[in-house]
Amino acid sequence: MDAVKSVLRYLSKWTSGNYEVDKIIYMSQLDENAKEWEIWKWIDYSKFKNIEHLAEGGFGSVWKAEWTNMPEDLFGFYNSNQVALKKLKNSQQISSEFLKELIVNFHCRDKYILPILGITQDTKTKEYALVLRYMKDGNLKNFLQQNKTLPWKERLWLLNSFLRGLKTIHSKGFIHRDLHPGNLMITEAHNGSKFIRLGDLGLCRPVNEILSSGTYGVLPYIAPEVMNKNPYTQASDIYSVGIIMWVISTGKIPFEGELYDPELALSIFNGCRPKIHKGTPQCYVELMEKCWHNNPSERPNVETIYYTLEEWVVDLTYDDTTENTLMFLKADQEIQNMDSESLLNNEITYSETHLIIQPLMKHSFATHESISKFDINKYI
Repeated sequence: MDAVKSVLRYLSKWTSGNYEVDKIIYMSQLDENAKEWEIWKWIDYSKFKNIEHLAEGGFGSVWKAEWTNMPEDLFGFYNSNQVALKKLKNSQQISSEFLKELIVNFHCRDKYILPILGITQDTKTKEYALVLRYMKDGNLKNFLQQNKTLPWKERLWLLNSFLRGLKTIHSKGFIHRDLHPGNLMITEAHNGSKFIRLGDLGLCRPVNEILSSGTYGVLPYIAPEVMNKNPYTQASDIYSVGIIMWVISTGKIPFEGELYDPELALSIFNGCRPKIHKGTPQCYVELMEKCWHNNPSERPNVETIYYTLEEWVVDLTYDDTTENTLMFLKADQEIQNMDSESLLNNEITYSETHLIIQPLMKHSFATHESISKFDINKYI
């Protein structure tokens, strides 16, 4: 009780200026089981210096900064006072969307989800911002491009750590709705190993919430049923997992060089998938194909995928005699034997045939270089 009173006395010294925001911060600070990095704070904007613009997105902008009075425990845990500021466009007046993102992040706090450290407000623009840990190692896309010969054991561990975060989201009754490599942030553990923290829960919503504001996302990762105006489900997230599995197995961008346009959308809707690389272990291919199956009811749930991958990682670590382990070890050897040219051209045609429906109106969609959002419903 004394601890609660102490916290309450501390809380009385600050306010965000918005009752709902204050209440969510209070909830995190009064959680007796919360770890240091799970306790949110209201941070005065003057406590940030060396603020540097990083990127612009559909819903806001991202900045890098130094938090000058970061709490010692937090600094000791991260060994850095660098943070990312995610500013929300037109957030001068707190919107329901901003509050929803806060609530989702609060309920889904986990080691494998990018943590919110606090909330602040730009004193000039009056935009509210989430204060996040700055991920110096970047996202999955950049990491794979720089590590083309990554052993399969490390690829599986990266994938499994990402699924651990998604498992938390699904178990809490939410759908992420925007899974792609740009939202999978590479983190270095204290022992030097890499794992993924799942970021950007801005589009995350409860399973039973039906949205009517259109379909948004990065085209290759959008499930076919969603393109056909059906609501997002957790199975729609699993489709995205299948495409991410392909990215992890190849280190490439799906449909690289093609326009992200209505014609490609229709091809995906009718069964077109990225080309599978030769040498990809068959057990992995089979699981990947189940995830990106056109029929959502045929896709496995996140727990099934997670525990399957966990079993493969354990076998690769402790038992080099299982059939699956031998497939992954053989694939590792093939990667080591390939020269750089082979790594760029070792594709085979995906076996599922697909139909190309006549093109719809001509439109220039975002290329693979952009993660900007677009509304696909107007073309389906």
